[in-house]
Amino acid sequence: MSRSRTARRATLVAPILASALLLAGCGGPDSGTPRPGLAVEVDGTRVSLTEVDEATTQYCDDAAASAEDAGEGASAVVLPRSLQRREVAATYLLRIAFERLVDERGLSLGDGYGAAVDQIDEELAGRSDVDGLADLRKAQAYIDAAAGAVGLDVSGAQLPAGQPVPQEVTAVGLTTGYQWLAEHDVTINPLLEFEVSNQGLALTDDSDLSVPVSDRARSFTFDPADPASVQAAAQAAAGLPADQVCTAAGGA
Repeated sequence: MSRSRTARRATLVAPILASALLLAGCGGPDSGTPRPGLAVEVDGTRVSLTEVDEATTQYCDDAAASAEDAGEGASAVVLPRSLQRREVAATYLLRIAFERLVDERGLSLGDGYGAAVDQIDEELAGRSDVDGLADLRKAQAYIDAAAGAVGLDVSGAQLPAGQPVPQEVTAVGLTTGYQWLAEHDVTINPLLEFEVSNQGLALTDDSDLSVPVSDRARSFTFDPADPASVQAAAQAAAGLPADQVCTAAGGA
């Protein structure tokens, strides 16, 4: 399996979160004071900054290699690495929420999720130093499947066997996940600059807690399917050192 296919799938981490990352805080619960090295914690389930940074680095390295393999003339997306780091942390946070929701509601994710995991394993087979990338992609696959299952359960919608879950039903599941987080004990490292509300995940605006990168890197939501968002990402990344930039193959 080519690198290009691997990274192209990896770029799909952002869209499911893009609608949730609002441009201003929504007055959500206090993010708390994190333990040293903690990225996010939900009711005692923790994800470390090391895990987030490993997945971010492997994602960005893999995506850059895919963009290079695609050759000159292929579309590419350039964004601040801090934004991708935030997306990774938010992905892990949502996975915790949906793991709990699936368990609480006694739901099954069906064969589609298992097939997605098997495909990720197949595409990354034989490659070294991709554990973080694999976990990130599997977390996204889990959120996709779980949001659909929760949405079906909440809405009471009935689908014929094998039919994909409609986007509007998945959106109901995502909203339920955000509400679940807002009702539980959540701690988010202030360096990640987002917080939980019952409407989604909101960017914080306390620049005193920011990693020292351009303020433009914090001023927008990234969706690789949205040309305006891609342009804003490039503007935010312009002038940043290479180790603060993430480059990926362009979205479809």
